[in-house]
Amino acid sequence: MPKRYHKKTKQKRTFSGKRVKRGLYQSSDGTLVNADVNGAFNIMRKTDSDFSFSRLVEKVGDQVKEWLHPTKRIRPLPTKKEQFWINLNRLKLKSNLSPH
Repeated sequence: MPKRYHKKTKQKRTFSGKRVKRGLYQSSDGTLVNADVNGAFNIMRKTDSDFSFSRLVEKVGDQVKEWLHPTKRIRPLPTKKEQFWINLNRLKLKSNLSPH
């Protein structure tokens, strides 16, 4: 279990993975994991020293891997260009509906 942080200590923290982009973490073995899930996993490890991913798989089943991998969005957000056209069409619709 890691020791608490103290300002006076000059200890540098090392991390096994890296942040790919906002909300996405890549572990040292290349596995992509949602950053919030990774944070929750780390909190669980700190509270239960026996906790491990393999133990989680034993309890929940192999499907847990599917929950952790952010492979696709169900409803992707529009790009800036798409949002521009959506807004433009809404404005046109409003102007057509308003009395002249």
